[in-house]
Order: sequence, then C-alpha cells, then structure tokens
Amino acid sequence: MNAGSSLSTFNVRRTVGPDAGRTFRFVPLRPAVKLAILNPLAPTVGKKFAVVAEAQDAFNLPQPTTGGTLTLSLVSGTGTLTGNLTATLNPGQSRVVFRNLQYSVAQPGVQVSVSGLSLTPGTATFTVSPVPPELLYESGPLVTNPAEGANFADASVITDGLGIFGFQHSVASGLRVAMPITVPPGQGWRIDSLVFFAYQTGSTTTSTITSVNLRIWRGTPGAPGSEIIFGNTTTNRLNQTRFSGIYRVTSSTLTDVQRPIMAQRVLPSTSATLVLGPGTYWLDWQTGGSLTSGPWVPPISIEGQLTTGNARQFNGTTWVDLLDNGFPQGLPFQVYGQVIPGVPFTTVTQTAPAPVGNPSTIDFPDLNFTFIADITTAGTLTVNYYLGPPAPSTPPTNIVRVSSYYWDVTNVGTVFTNGRVRSNIARLLGVVNPSTLRWLRRPNSSQPWSDLGGTVISGNLQSTNFFNAFSEFSIGSETLDNPLPVELTSFTGNATAQGVRLQWQTASELNNAGFIIMRSAVSADGETISPASAIASYETATELRGKGTTASSTAYSFLDNTVEAGKTYLYRLRSVDFDGTVHDYPTTVRVEVREPVQARVYEYALEQNYPNPFNPTTTIPFTMKEAGTATLIITDILGRTVLSETIQARAGENQYRFVANNLGSGLYFYTLRAPGFQQTRKMMLLK
Repeated sequence: MNAGSSLSTFNVRRTVGPDAGRTFRFVPLRPAVKLAILNPLAPTVGKKFAVVAEAQDAFNLPQPTTGGTLTLSLVSGTGTLTGNLTATLNPGQSRVVFRNLQYSVAQPGVQVSVSGLSLTPGTATFTVSPVPPELLYESGPLVTNPAEGANFADASVITDGLGIFGFQHSVASGLRVAMPITVPPGQGWRIDSLVFFAYQTGSTTTSTITSVNLRIWRGTPGAPGSEIIFGNTTTNRLNQTRFSGIYRVTSSTLTDVQRPIMAQRVLPSTSATLVLGPGTYWLDWQTGGSLTSGPWVPPISIEGQLTTGNARQFNGTTWVDLLDNGFPQGLPFQVYGQVIPGVPFTTVTQTAPAPVGNPSTIDFPDLNFTFIADITTAGTLTVNYYLGPPAPSTPPTNIVRVSSYYWDVTNVGTVFTNGRVRSNIARLLGVVNPSTLRWLRRPNSSQPWSDLGGTVISGNLQSTNFFNAFSEFSIGSETLDNPLPVELTSFTGNATAQGVRLQWQTASELNNAGFIIMRSAVSADGETISPASAIASYETATELRGKGTTASSTAYSFLDNTVEAGKTYLYRLRSVDFDGTVHDYPTTVRVEVREPVQARVYEYALEQNYPNPFNPTTTIPFTMKEAGTATLIITDILGRTVLSETIQARAGENQYRFVANNLGSGLYFYTLRAPGFQQTRKMMLLK
C-alpha cells in the first residue's frame, strides 16, 4: 500500500483476484461544514414555493450528516415568510425540502437563510414577483410539491385516493372538457387571453401541443336551455405553448419525466374584442397535439383534498361530470384581461375593412353577422354584438317578439347600396321555428323597428328588403314559439301537512338563471303584517334553478316548511337572468295555514362549503337541531381567527355566505359551535 496524503487520498494496489495489478484511489469521507440552498427561487407573491437545502463539504460536494433540525428564516424583506419553516434532516442524508412556503409582499432583494446542525448557514437572495395585474381569475392549483420534480421542477402529484393522471380532451378523440367562471355583478371582463394546461405522455419539455379550440356557454354545457354564445369547435385559437415547469407524477415517482405539462396561451379572437357581462359562463375547450397520446388535461391538485371542482367532460355523446374514483374534479386554467365597471351584458366587438365590390361580403364570424352590399367606396365597419335586450321600441305589426340580443354597426367611409344582413340560424339564441323569423332594423334606439324581411338560405337567415344606411339590427318573430324572457302561465299555492306547496309553470324561458320566492305575512282582510322578503333562491335551492333558454313548458314546485299555523302568507315570484337582470311577476298567491306543520326532526351538522375552492365568495351550509344561537369561527392555517360571528339560526337547514375579499389565498378552517355540538371543516381560497 502506498499511502497518499493523510489529508485527502490514498492508493491501494490489488495483488490477487481479477483486478490484480490495478491501483485504486480512495477518497476519505469529508465532514459537512456548511449548508447551501440549491434551487433557483423566483416566487410570486402569495403563491406556494419550496426551498431545497443541502449539507456540503468545503469543496461544495454533498455530504451526509448525523441528522437534526434545520430552520429557514427571513434575513431581509418587509413581508412575512410562512409555511414549513423547519425540516428534519435524517441521519445519513444530505438534502431536505422546506415546503408550502409563501411570501406576502412583492419586492426585490428578499433573502432567506437556512441554519442548523452547527454548520455555516446558507443564504439565497431573490425577487418576489407580483401577481400579474391582468390576471382576472385562476381556477385552482396544479403544483403540489414545488421544486421536488426532476431537475428541481415543480411536481403535480396524484392525491392519495385518486388515480387519474389526466383527462382525455383531444381533437382526435372528439372529447371536450369544460369549467365555469363567474363575472361579478356590476362589472364586465374583457377577455384578452386564457391559459390552459395539457400534456402528452412521452414528450420532452419541447411542447407538442398544436391546437386549442374554444367555446363559451351561457349555462351548464349539456343542460336544458344552455347556449353557446361564443366560439366553435374548428377555429384554432392557440397563440403560444411552452413547458410549464411542472411534471405530472405520483408520490412514489416524484422525479418522473414522462408527463411534462405544457401551458397554452389561447386568444379568444385575433380580430374581435370579447367582454363578458355579469353572470356565470362555462369555458369549453379541446386540445390537439402531434403525438398519439392525449393530449390530457391534469386536474386541480390539492394535497389531501379529493374533491377539487365541478368540471364536465363531453364523452362523444353527452356531457357528464368529471370524476376520479367518484370524486368531482376541477381543471386548472387562468383568465387574463381587464375589469370594466358598469357593463350590463356580454358584448363582442369586431372591426373589418369594407372593400369595393358588386356585391361585397364582409363576414364577422365571432359575432354571427355578415353584411352584403354593392360597395362603391371602400371604408371600415365596426360591429357590436350585444347579448342583452335592445331598448324597447315599437315593432312592426306582424312581429310579436323581438330577440333579447342585437347588433349595431358603425361605418367610416363606406358608400353602398342594396345592403343585406345574414346570420347562421344554428347560432341564433332562442330559435325554435326559423320560418317565422324576420330581420329588424332601426336608425337608433329611440326609433321604431322596421321589417327587413327574412328568408332561410343554406341554414342562414338573410334579410330580403334592401337598406342603404347603418343602424341597429335585431331578430323578430311572427309567432310566439320563438322564446323571450320567462313567460309565466300559472302560479298556485296550497297548505299541506308539510307546509305550503307552491307550483308554477312557464310556457318558455330565455336566459333564465332561476327563481327567488318572495313572501310576506298578511292579515285576514289582506293588510300587510310583515314586508315581503326572499325566503328561498335558485342560488341555494336546486329546484328553483331555471332552464336557461327553452321554448318548452316547464313545471316548478317548492315547499315552504317555515310557515306557522294561524297565519296567512302572500307569495310572489321573481326570476333572474344570467346577466343579473331581475323580473318581478305581478301574480301573487295567498295561502292560509290553518293546521300546524308536522315538525321535521333535524340533527346538528356542518356541511362542506361550495364552491370549493372559491374566490372570493362561498356558501357554508349547516343544520340546526333546533332554533337558537350558533357561532361560526373561521381561522387560517396558523390558527389565527379571521372571522367569529354569532348567528341566530332557525331549526333545520341554514346557510352562511362568506366573503373573503381581504384575505389571501390559502387553506382555511371553519368551525360551527352550537349547544352540545362542534364540528370543523376546511376550505381553500384561491385568488
């Protein structure tokens, strides 16, 4: 044996065996002397990230330790660092991960330090980016294990109890997926772009995604009365695709690279501006790729949570709920754009040149509007499509209904004669009998409508009477079988042993989100004892949800079991459109309750909030065994109370509407306390 330096290495020569004559150099184990932070850090404020720390020797090589606790701390920065700030380094290991970290302020120069085991602390300085101001909505998280994937990429781990990596929604398969968004009352969202996620098994980090098509529904896809208000299944709206920095994996294969997830930036239109008005809409999309696998869309992933949303999937025949082992799943996506205050309903705007021609045809495909004319001087046309009712004015005598949507056209420089307009009938809302449809025109909203005629040509409704100036356009119907807003044909109420049973029927509905039941107490001679108030709403009672748009008759029923014997009640109906428009119906029902209502037996219970995840409003249902006082307490993940409210609850089912405008994204716990009862559940706020 030839000894080398006692400080570093020594050599050994084999004299027997298959390696006889060979010399081996041995490097003795060097002790760990310092800690280092390995992964690059570029977090976004309020978003989860991770720090990977390693014990190293003097030569920056990883070295095992005897084990112990490491601590991550904030060295510089005005914000708050939260999450798993301690981690255990097991004996013989050199690397540990601090998970679920969040930083509260967007700023440069943030520095953290990892310390412990009497080793020299390691530091890292980085910038915390703000949430992009144009981000209007994010449906839910995809990353469960930041920096724990291959090459310090993020990992999206299948939750224990679930088994699906992703859901099929490829162009080749014909399958589609959909998720809802809600635009709050009093504002509109200009949709500039959307970001969807998908992977093809076996791809590299170079994206193989080639297309995304998009439709937007008013109403749940596949539900009676729901309608497509924008988009189609053929136009490729993909603008950009790239590796998201996330791999879809299992908990036992964190560094697997078979499913790199791509982020797709989708433009609703390259030539039109889309502004969604108040209401709930469903984004329905489909993705194409160059590989044979998928594309697959990974679900929202939250560690320990089995139900993550209410996505739907078109299976080639019908729309069904998106489930994994029976648990409803949500899908991750982002909406970018601008909030526009005071928008009453959805608007699509498009500008196009109007060239000389005899005739010349100018198509506005995202507006379902085509202008045809003999144009002698070229110009520019701007068309606005409004998914809301035009201002009331007198229709022609042959027209009994006017559409609840309309177009207006602004002309710059175009000179024309023999103007005509047309629309694809399949894309017109509320149409049952195309043969009775007519195009209507008026110079402005204060003038009466004139009849432009109408004929069906190759599935399109085209006007037959020429016009030579621009203005507003709508669709009229000569018969009642093409629907308008909810047409109520009957409303009755009867006292039963279980309560007051209300029943009503509609002949047709247009954009009907649902009904609200209004009730007041009256004396025997009809004088009001208590003012009318809402006792039930479509937002919480499924039996009050409307049918959207339908020309068919629909029967509704509701049981009011909160009445008292010896009192008389007056009921009235209120309907609400998808855009938030309220309609109060003059018909009232008076019901006298003579016999006590049979008491229903209840038990205390706290139910799961919905929607969950939410932003920023959610409903917390709970049941009281008897009327009385209950206390609702909401705490954050650190145990800090963010709300404590005493509720005077009635016996039976109750609901509390929680608004988290001033809270940050994260996991929260809500607890209900009542006499002899306490229960806690968790909910996720995602902003």
